[in-house]
Amino acid sequence: MLKKKRLSRKEFLDNYFNDDSALEKELGGIVIRTEITESDATVEYLPVREFEYYIDVWDCTPRLGRRVHLGKGAMRTEIVTLNNPEAKQQFQQLAKLRSVIINRSGHYYIETEEQLTLLNEMLKTEGLR
Repeated sequence: MLKKKRLSRKEFLDNYFNDDSALEKELGGIVIRTEITESDATVEYLPVREFEYYIDVWDCTPRLGRRVHLGKGAMRTEIVTLNNPEAKQQFQQLAKLRSVIINRSGHYYIETEEQLTLLNEMLKTEGLR
């Protein structure tokens, strides 16, 4: 469920306008939309437990996605190939635990401590953490 936070326009522009990752860490969530008026900034965000990795579903196939912040508000996403058979199995367990809807494409972020623990185990198995 989306949440909203209101900041002064000055605070937003001075601290977060060119640094989405700092804002996301401050909020504890992924920024979905920001509206800036003359006096304030309203940020809509999705609370998550993990910012860098997520489950990407495309063409009915779950894959490990990764968000890479490039600075000054720029970001790109990439698909991470899992080579370790145990990591692949852990990823399938994670997708099931996260209740990924396999026929609905999108990004599924890590929401619970249990999901975060399994993600970290999988990343360690694959040598990514």
